[in-house]
Amino acid sequence: MQPKKKPVGVIVLGMFNLVVLGMIQLITFLMPQNWQMIQKMLKESGINVNLSPSLLKTMIVIQSVVSLVFIICGAGLLFKKEWARKFTVYFAFSIAALVLISVLLSPASIRQAVVQIIYPGILIIYFTNRNIEDYFRGK
Repeated sequence: MQPKKKPVGVIVLGMFNLVVLGMIQLITFLMPQNWQMIQKMLKESGINVNLSPSLLKTMIVIQSVVSLVFIICGAGLLFKKEWARKFTVYFAFSIAALVLISVLLSPASIRQAVVQIIYPGILIIYFTNRNIEDYFRGK
């Protein structure tokens, strides 16, 4: 019996998590010249926050952890690891929950929230599909 061919969606989403949301985002966020750009983008979004050194360090740590999660899960998805599929779904639910909480705290951010919830929604829908679950379980 031949092993199942890797679904294209697993390749695309795994690579996107690994490369774009993981590696590129991590490298980009750690570049000091981008910190002023981040503060400018926040201000343009209506979020007038002065990035103190401690707040900036906190943001860098959180973003680094998120990027590392995407790197690990992306690689795990590409290597057909069931734990990576499950963690990707749980992580996507966490992101969606945080987006919904942010809308409750700041209803004016609903437009941004709609955009921010699309990718986690795609991950949840795709990786909870029965065929994809079976692929990762080797059925």
